[in-house]
Amino acid sequence: MTIATDPFTTAAGTSTTSRPAASAIDEDVDFLLGMGADQFRTFVLAHLGRDEPERIWTALCHPDVVARTSAVLRDKTADVDQTLRARRQAIDQQRAAFGAGGLDPAAWRQAHADYRDWHRRTLRFSRLLQARTAQVRTAQVRTARQPRPGPVEPAAGGDDFATLLRTLTQAVNTHRLASIRAGLEPEPHDQALWGLLDQLRLSDDDGGVAGLSLAEALLHGGVGDTAEGS
Repeated sequence: MTIATDPFTTAAGTSTTSRPAASAIDEDVDFLLGMGADQFRTFVLAHLGRDEPERIWTALCHPDVVARTSAVLRDKTADVDQTLRARRQAIDQQRAAFGAGGLDPAAWRQAHADYRDWHRRTLRFSRLLQARTAQVRTAQVRTARQPRPGPVEPAAGGDDFATLLRTLTQAVNTHRLASIRAGLEPEPHDQALWGLLDQLRLSDDDGGVAGLSLAEALLHGGVGDTAEGS
């Protein structure tokens, strides 16, 4: 697969010490978030090997990306398991046919040899999936343990802060509602943005919404006069 401006490919063979590590990670994560679903799935499955550059899986396990990576691995594992069961049933049927005289010895030997070769390669691939799934699960646990954003604290010039908060909250909610109404499947960065409406909480009691999340305040009309509910 070739994708323009791939930071993982363009950086190959060159030194990355000239740019800050944080900058490199941000570039890698932005690249992954910009992928469509099919591109991302292909990318993940093409880089399962143990000898893949560490920076690839550092980016794939980043908090903004790891849920998407986990979904790809989970779906592929289910596909592999289903295929293993189907092929096992097929070879069992051929074995029964051979035993009943319905399959000549040469055809059975070839079918059995083909199955054993396929089964060996598939199990090797399955072990790679399991190893990467364990790595991703560890990253998800680490992400879940990170502290959630604290309450939104008013700054000097409370009126200006309230206006800014109201405008920002309404913009995020409008973006969310427009995507839902258009039937668009949200990308991970969309979900992360919308999630802030549930994570950030108001610390003041203006309008009687103290302690509510921004999403809850929208429902109570405490963030903006014209804010739409979720």
